Amino acid sequence: MVSSLLQIYLISIGTMIASLLITPLVANYMRSIGKVGKDVHKIDQPLVPEAGGIGMMIIYLITIGIGILIAPNEIIRYRFSIFFLILFFVILLGLYDDFKQLSALLKPSLLIIISLPVLIFKSINNLQIANPKPVLPFVGPTSLNIVYWGLAIFVIAIPSNASN
Repeated sequence: MVSSLLQIYLISIGTMIASLLITPLVANYMRSIGKVGKDVHKIDQPLVPEAGGIGMMIIYLITIGIGILIAPNEIIRYRFSIFFLILFFVILLGLYDDFKQLSALLKPSLLIIISLPVLIFKSINNLQIANPKPVLPFVGPTSLNIVYWGLAIFVIAIPSNASN
């Protein structure tokens, strides 16, 4: 148990350091090629590099890849693999959107399609990867057999669209 926690701490610290080093490099590169946009959420609307988070996302993918390799069991390995697959395609879509600009209807639609592995791989090799019977605070155990899968898609698509 202690060695697992130590691995998690070391990977987390390594990920943080790598992100802190790589993100400014990517941001500076994007600025140098003129890939900037107005930050509409600030009063003076400064120009900020677009796609600056790609460095952090690549580090995140590498970290998930390490998680796949060191996962203590098959279920966790499958969950990390599904997460890796979805995140990889969300990143590709985000990059495409940064450079080619997708329509406001097409992007969320594509994100819903990208989130479908959650439904497709809900069980692998007779292992249940996701549990549609979560225990909710103040409610207790629930059985959301149908609603769970619809919510799972939107829990992926909506934050992906918002963060992009």
